[in-house]
Amino acid sequence: MKTLIQFAQQWINRYALWLDVRSKAERGNLLALGQAASPAVHAKALKLNKDITAEQALKKIVEICLEQFLPNMAVIADGVAEAEHIHQARVSLRRLRSALKHFAGWSGELNPLWEEQIAELFRKLGDTRDEDAIRTEVLPIIQQHGSPELLLPVSAQPSKELSTIFTSADTIKLLLNLLAFAYSEEDSKSQKGSLKKHIKKSLDKLHHKVISNAEHFSEIEVTEQHKIRKQAKQLRYCVEFISSLYPNKKVQQYLKQLQPVQNTLGQYNDLFIAKGIFNNVVEQDPSFWFALGWVKAKQPQLQKRSAKALQTFSQAETFW
Repeated sequence: MKTLIQFAQQWINRYALWLDVRSKAERGNLLALGQAASPAVHAKALKLNKDITAEQALKKIVEICLEQFLPNMAVIADGVAEAEHIHQARVSLRRLRSALKHFAGWSGELNPLWEEQIAELFRKLGDTRDEDAIRTEVLPIIQQHGSPELLLPVSAQPSKELSTIFTSADTIKLLLNLLAFAYSEEDSKSQKGSLKKHIKKSLDKLHHKVISNAEHFSEIEVTEQHKIRKQAKQLRYCVEFISSLYPNKKVQQYLKQLQPVQNTLGQYNDLFIAKGIFNNVVEQDPSFWFALGWVKAKQPQLQKRSAKALQTFSQAETFW
């Protein structure tokens, strides 16, 4: 595999090659069915062997994230993606970033630039997904509270722009580097010792970050509040990656306690995204003044709910 990847890297610039994991059989089946793309690929559960090293575990995590990302990326690169392909591509990138950020100490082979490059790809996919979320999750609630029917203008799907990004030499080289890492042999200088010791160190640190502002959540800056939302989501992903090594009952109990934090902080963040979008369209459609007023009134309520959820979660016992 490593030799094949090295060979492919030499041809990217010369022939503008890009990575497409769809097989001829899949393409033929789609053609026969008259469909443009297969359904979006979702995340799969990871089963880790308790006897592997931390570096081997990290490589397995990178591998399973790429297994979700690459099929969705191929559809986006081909210009035939639906909203769910974009959403699942973002999920896989978010999961991958979480692993590279919080488990970075597990391997000496990681390039610190990878996380930054993945973050840029994630941002490129962001705007379309944000609009979809506001249209399907926030507007219906506002209309239930007495708003007239609200129709957001549909932004042109940036399929051509996304296709260019996901077939670019820089993107393909990044993905090949990640594949090379995932399938490489263990570095002789890799972190030794019990995998669970590495897990405890990483998750203790992340768990503490999530709960450190629980008592004064409402007093910190909005940017810091949203940082906690991201950290809570990263914590969930990191727990899911290593969950097979621990009793399922304890893992699920912990995730159940984390879920209200994610839900309330996610809804709180949606209000800020919605406010920005509504501000951009209210001059063309005055009916959005009602929506803006509703969002502003709802923000303090969700801030309090988020603070309460964090305070409750701060009492949760860790299982690792």
